[in-house]
Amino acid sequence: MAEQQQDNQLQIILSDLGTRMRDIEERTNSIKERMLLINANLIDAKEELEQRVLAIEKQNATITSELKKINSSIQNILSETNNFVRKDEIILVERMLKDFQPLEFVRRKDLEEMKLSKPEQTETYYTPQVEDKIQKKEKITNPKEIKTRETTE
Repeated sequence: MAEQQQDNQLQIILSDLGTRMRDIEERTNSIKERMLLINANLIDAKEELEQRVLAIEKQNATITSELKKINSSIQNILSETNNFVRKDEIILVERMLKDFQPLEFVRRKDLEEMKLSKPEQTETYYTPQVEDKIQKKEKITNPKEIKTRETTE
């Protein structure tokens, strides 16, 4: 009987070991499955990150090329600003044009043609006295400039 008891105890121990080994195998199998899932998820995440990095690098390349274009455009604009007229220069030209008054100029030839073509009207509007007044007025405003132009035609 002692042998049977030992055999029973051995069987109990062996069956207990067998169940424990099956439990351990199940755990290792479940751990292996989890590891495979984690690896698959990591690979997917890595590919997604690589795609994002590539997209960001492309955006970075386009932004840098656009920045270079903008910088070159700014440099062109800055180089052209030297060719612009300054406000004080415009004011100076305006003053000169006000003094110049090109609408008041009459060529002598044009004046004589007007007298010959329409003597009645020119006498009423342009008499020698009016012409003298205009010339005196021009000499007073700009004595150094000659207001009448003679043509060499």
